[in-house]
Amino acid sequence: MSALPPAAFLAARRAEWGIENGLHYVLDVSGDEDRRLHVRTLNNLCVLTLLSRISVALWKDSQRGKKWPPSYYRWREHHKARPDALLRLMRTPVGRIPP
Repeated sequence: MSALPPAAFLAARRAEWGIENGLHYVLDVSGDEDRRLHVRTLNNLCVLTLLSRISVALWKDSQRGKKWPPSYYRWREHHKARPDALLRLMRTPVGRIPP
């Protein structure tokens, strides 16, 4: 087994932290997932976890190109009572979400 060259190792570590900062931080801090995600069954946990990640993906795609996008928390609270708008976003091709 060979060792990674230093530049490749650094790139791998940065990619790992990109995932942590790009998704997990948003879910843990802005989404308050650790405190509010309480379920009784494993199936419920899987479904709610998947929906949380879809929500973050929709938020990120809808904010692409905006100079001052709202925080994930504000975006989520705004769309919480608008399931029709979120379903429309889910049917929109990636990169074509209207402002």
